[in-house]
Amino acid sequence: MIFKKDSTVIPGAIILVSGTKIGAQTNVEGEYFLNNINPGTYDLVVSAIGYGKDTIPNINVSSYSDSLLVLGLPPGPCYDQQSSKFCPVNEKCKSVIPIVYGLPDKRLLKKVEKGKIRLGGCEVTGCEPHWYCDEHEIEF
Repeated sequence: MIFKKDSTVIPGAIILVSGTKIGAQTNVEGEYFLNNINPGTYDLVVSAIGYGKDTIPNINVSSYSDSLLVLGLPPGPCYDQQSSKFCPVNEKCKSVIPIVYGLPDKRLLKKVEKGKIRLGGCEVTGCEPHWYCDEHEIEF
């Protein structure tokens, strides 16, 4: 099971076995199952929307073993977002434009062509960055 620092379950967290193509997603109880994994010692990389990533090193996997993993997932982009349009690399940078989410219409596409806005995609979780610095190629 996967837990946050406050001991609540994180459903939908992604678990990847580092260096392999093996992974799983936690269910509503925070449980996950890694299939087709040989016994051994692995590093697990865990991430969840709204949180950062956590790497759990040296997880010993034996045949049919169950493990309780308590994670301290660091805050993700929802907590790290800057509320201003100033570039975090250089506050005097003039290349910062807003990121727009959703299905663009013709008006927005013209703004994209002129470099006035950047499209961020259609799936919105509330954790997306609001600004893009074209000079430094970073979202924040």
